[in-house]
Amino acid sequence: MADLITKKIRILMFSPIFAPFANPEAIVNNKLALAFIQQGWEIDVISRELPITLGYDYGSTWMEPWLSLKDITHEVNYEVGGSFKRVYETVRGALCLNHFMVGCRWAEHAFNLAIQLHKANPYHVILSRSLPDVGHLPALKMAKITKLPWIANWNDASGVKNPPPAGEGVNASLGFNNERFLGAVARTASWHTFPSDRMRSHICTYLKNGTKQRSSTIPHVLLDSYQSTYRGKNNDFTLCYAGNLYAGRDPSVFFQALANFVEKKSDAARLKVNILGLEDIDLNNLVKKHHLERNVNFVGPMSYRKTLDSCLESDVLVVLEAPYVEGIYLPSKFVDYVQTGRPILAISPATGTLHDLLSSHGGGIAADCTSVGDIVLALEKLYAEWLRGTLDEVYGSRRLHDLFSPKTIIGLYKKIPIMY
Repeated sequence: MADLITKKIRILMFSPIFAPFANPEAIVNNKLALAFIQQGWEIDVISRELPITLGYDYGSTWMEPWLSLKDITHEVNYEVGGSFKRVYETVRGALCLNHFMVGCRWAEHAFNLAIQLHKANPYHVILSRSLPDVGHLPALKMAKITKLPWIANWNDASGVKNPPPAGEGVNASLGFNNERFLGAVARTASWHTFPSDRMRSHICTYLKNGTKQRSSTIPHVLLDSYQSTYRGKNNDFTLCYAGNLYAGRDPSVFFQALANFVEKKSDAARLKVNILGLEDIDLNNLVKKHHLERNVNFVGPMSYRKTLDSCLESDVLVVLEAPYVEGIYLPSKFVDYVQTGRPILAISPATGTLHDLLSSHGGGIAADCTSVGDIVLALEKLYAEWLRGTLDEVYGSRRLHDLFSPKTIIGLYKKIPIMY
């Protein structure tokens, strides 16, 4: 056993969304691959060619900090073809993999490539990443054929099985094909991982098949190579939100809270809110409605590295979650923020993962996303410490670093019984 533990572990990761893309899902997977490499393990990643998105996107070309992943990334490409070719390959993929679902064409190509790579240089373990759930499909067949241990990751619940308002809850049906597929993954995967305890409890409720007993919580990993150095107090009390805001997150409550906060302050112009993302006409209307033109600035999209730098130059970093009854998610943005060490204002469900983390460990304040008053109170507390020059000392998120460090996260993978 000692020899097995000291040898290099070779991992094959199926990750449909991966570098060079840098949307939130890709960033989570990219950072995990970097952490494995830093640990000295070997990893190959099978991904898919993605269209350049216009939404929440930090970049889609090879650049730092992802350049070291280029040589281990195997992007599955195939001609889209006409309608006949698409139908033919979809049916062929479904028959090959024994499941009919969106993405089964990619999954068949990914499986064939995986077998070639495994024959050339065998792997010790398979990892599959979601979203989307089709990332598990080639892993399902490969695990059955090769008998390799397989770790299936679930970063979000599946479609309508998300809690309201994003979905309908654990009892909602995904349809016969997808329900059958989830059952097969639940039974076949050797182990399952989830980014939060609340997510684990939620998803295991509908995966069943003993998944709670064959699973563990492994949070998103932070980018340890990003060296954060606080540049001192800004002249203005500066908040930063990285990403797009949309109706599901109900930004109207946040903007109402900002307006109420500003109304109370004689030096209201000192509040600055930078939104790093695409400008949206509804947000502009909210800004005008609440007379926040002097306070809110739409910066526009940036690369991932520049986004981190902009966050570092801010006083407080904002997470805004939808008003779920229970916040089961660990937003990737939250761990990105921890990398900078800046205080975090989590506007999130009163019962949820971010409230748990900040209440237990510090690093910021969690405010009820449905309560204007609660958000205003949080802003006042943060502002008071900013005026005193003690904001970082009292609320800095550097104290959360060890929870998400590569050493901690890879240590959790080492504890998985099937890894060796």
